[in-house]
Amino acid sequence: MPSFFVLQAAIPVVSVVMLAVLVATVHRVAWLAPLWQYLGEYEPLSRQRLFNAAAVPRQGLFVSLYVVLPVLLIGVPTLMMGLSFAYLQRAVQTDLAALGRRIGWLQTANIAGSMLGAMVTGILLLDWFGTTGTLRLLALCSLVFLGLLARTASSRRMAIPAMISAAAVLGLAAALPSATTFWARLHGAHPNEVLQAEDGSGLSVLKRQPREGRTIVHANGLGQSSLPWGGVHTILGALPAMVHPHPQTVAVIGLGSGDTVYAAGGRASIRHIDSIEIIEPEIETLSRLDQSIRYPGLSELLGDRRVQHWFTDGRAFLKKERRRYDIVEADALRPSSAYAGNLYSVEYFALLRDALEPGGLAVSWAPTARVVDTFVSVFPHVLLFGDVVMGSATPIAYDAVAVQSRLNESFSRDYFYGGGVDLDALLGDMVRRGPTQVYRPDFDRTQLVDLNRDLFPKDEFGVSYLGRRAVAAASTAAATGARAKSD
Repeated sequence: MPSFFVLQAAIPVVSVVMLAVLVATVHRVAWLAPLWQYLGEYEPLSRQRLFNAAAVPRQGLFVSLYVVLPVLLIGVPTLMMGLSFAYLQRAVQTDLAALGRRIGWLQTANIAGSMLGAMVTGILLLDWFGTTGTLRLLALCSLVFLGLLARTASSRRMAIPAMISAAAVLGLAAALPSATTFWARLHGAHPNEVLQAEDGSGLSVLKRQPREGRTIVHANGLGQSSLPWGGVHTILGALPAMVHPHPQTVAVIGLGSGDTVYAAGGRASIRHIDSIEIIEPEIETLSRLDQSIRYPGLSELLGDRRVQHWFTDGRAFLKKERRRYDIVEADALRPSSAYAGNLYSVEYFALLRDALEPGGLAVSWAPTARVVDTFVSVFPHVLLFGDVVMGSATPIAYDAVAVQSRLNESFSRDYFYGGGVDLDALLGDMVRRGPTQVYRPDFDRTQLVDLNRDLFPKDEFGVSYLGRRAVAAASTAAATGARAKSD
């Protein structure tokens, strides 16, 4: 039994020490420089960036990230967990007649404890104490097993080391870095460069770059957008607001930097915007940023009474609330990000279609050809503007002159000028050129055979795109074959 207590006491200590050492050394140790540089980057590793002729250093980084670090941070504590279970079995198996029953009870307790621990940590502890506070609490849990070890020790030789270890654990818990330092290091930055907030819904980190005059928005460790605004996030919000003849209600899934939500409010006719974000701390970090750095438009967004912020899952919100909108869309999200398939699937686009008012527009970023095909398979009327796609159940009346006149309305000009966005420079050429592709109900959608589904999000897992089926060529070949056979 003493061996079990020793291992149980050591598991949280080893876990916390490994992570603390990484945080304390990653910005100082020369051989960790590639890792430090990567942690500070906006883009994650991808197949395109990893497997090419110039990516040999990146392949070494891949091994460090996905082999070496997991073995050190997770593998060692996991091995100790397995060893402790064997020692526990040895301690309780003293009666051969009760062997099977005791094995069953221990297995049940092990599974139930794992489930309960995951739920308590994910639902309660991270929400109450954050990551660093939870790490401190986990380290202090080792005191329980050290106390049991001291109590059951058969001699003072066991009790005294247990008490010394307990003092060391208290020192370790006190020495853990603050949440700001912890997350700054793991984002390749110094503590004075970041604003961070977290709870059970996720982590928001804003990393300020004074030299570049911008702030990078990270959500759960990934760079998602930046301030000041202007780019695809702005286009996603502003373009459908200008194409729709008279939008009044808008829903945007994803807050991020606030770019898309702000841009979606650029028409005087819009009276209500639902901003739906799953990571609630994002609004806190944006509010704190607004108090320290003046970014055009951010104060206006945070004070816009038309905007109602909801912190929940976007798909669940649309299903539960059953509201109808003139425009509904999601902020741009990498198609390969974890769970991004939920915002690029046939089922998701069908949910958007069902949430539209008559004549309403569903909008999505279209980073891949498969996303375009998936979107077109759901909507009978589709306009494609580069990598922005709009769909509707009814014909979309696109008039470049009318859209340009909306860009020039006094409300829109003043609104975007106040947000530091040159709307004509951003949308002018796109509006004048019009859609790059138009899909109508007569488009043969049977050729769209490679789509994203909820249960098979191909883009999320980097599955190669198969293209569209050549329906016309196949029909011609079949007809030619039939005639040849009849002759």
